[in-house]
Amino acid sequence: MDRLLDNGQESRPCCRYLSNIYVGNLCCDSYTVLPNMFSGQVYDIFLKKHTRVGITVVQNGHVEGLVTRNHMDHMMSGQYGYSLYARRPISVIMDRRPLVVDFQMPVDMVAKMAMARPAEKLYDCIVVTHGGRYAGIVTIKALLEKSVEIEVSNARHQNPLTGLPGNILIEQYLSECIKVNQPFTVLYIDIDNFKAYNDVYGFEKGDCIIMMLARLLETCAPRTAFVGHVGGDDFIIVLKTYAVEILCEQLIAAFDKQVRDGYTPEDLQKGFIVAKNRKGEIEQFPVMSISIAGVTNKKSDVRDVFHLAELAVGLKKRCKRRWTSSYIVE
Repeated sequence: MDRLLDNGQESRPCCRYLSNIYVGNLCCDSYTVLPNMFSGQVYDIFLKKHTRVGITVVQNGHVEGLVTRNHMDHMMSGQYGYSLYARRPISVIMDRRPLVVDFQMPVDMVAKMAMARPAEKLYDCIVVTHGGRYAGIVTIKALLEKSVEIEVSNARHQNPLTGLPGNILIEQYLSECIKVNQPFTVLYIDIDNFKAYNDVYGFEKGDCIIMMLARLLETCAPRTAFVGHVGGDDFIIVLKTYAVEILCEQLIAAFDKQVRDGYTPEDLQKGFIVAKNRKGEIEQFPVMSISIAGVTNKKSDVRDVFHLAELAVGLKKRCKRRWTSSYIVE
């Protein structure tokens, strides 16, 4: 039997958070029969309700197989179909390998599994178990409708440039971390001298730098980390650990190397560009760097998302006093 009882390959928390509607929320209780029930009796159950798409074969709470309306119609049709199978147990003609998933499997993951089935099983309903015991079925129609709803919701809450979770999802995820009160570190990352670069090289080049940093964060951060885009050149990484120094050093090394591709050889040779500062005065701005401010709940409780932001502001100011990429974690 094709079972998927866990979440399979681990995906980023942002992906799971965006689609944390479990398939169990969609399942409905289907008619169940024992493996030794005659196929003719099962066929009669289908005939009495034309909207019934599947019947689950269950023994002592455990899923033994699935019978779909289409398969039953096919087996009972023809000149000898009914007479051949009507008095035989349903276990003879049932699908012994339906897709069976756990109640807490995210909807988007189940949809991918369902669409990866062979063509003849593509529209079969999915059997749902809870604690290893039968819980119900989910139709493909219900699954696809909810998947589309999730995709639309995801797109609405993702940053349009990078595709990373935006402010609403960031706040939701941080609030959840604070509520659970387990070890975490929040890294606030932004680019130094980005505005000057944007003024000199233009917004298109500036967007390329932001995209570069976004992909870099996704590549370097472990799969268990949440990566979000606050907006502009501000990003966030949330990790369920206090050991983040190596990651910070990797991010700085990778950024300092890749950011040079965004400058002309002449500007790299000079080591700076000339642009107006926020006061409108002409100033020399070094090659862009990144500042990483890390806030943890190691030594003190974090009250809420706003408290987190307050703690990060002070650390970012200290980082920006340095003229090179740097990080501070407290």
